Amino acid sequence: MAEIKIKDYEFERSREANEENESVIWAENNGWEVRKMEYVRRRGCADRFFFGYGVIVPIEFKRPGKEPDVHQAKDHARLAEVGVKVHVCRSLTEVQAMLRKHMR
Repeated sequence: MAEIKIKDYEFERSREANEENESVIWAENNGWEVRKMEYVRRRGCADRFFFGYGVIVPIEFKRPGKEPDVHQAKDHARLAEVGVKVHVCRSLTEVQAMLRKHMR
């Protein structure tokens, strides 16, 4: 009989989710409207869009050491071609620093 291995806790994935959730809470408490985004029949959308202070800031959340996948990288490049930068952040501190640049 084949051995079945079960992971009972995926720490790295929950760490990324925690950073994202903490970032949303901080942003909403500091005047930002936040939306979780998804494309219809398309892959690569940034995780969250932050609206406030006259700007829209798309942010892709990644675990430390991870980079956007091929679909995300292509979408980031398409948006960059029309002047929209998708920011890749790995921590609440990075998100706070990015959003504070626009809070004037």
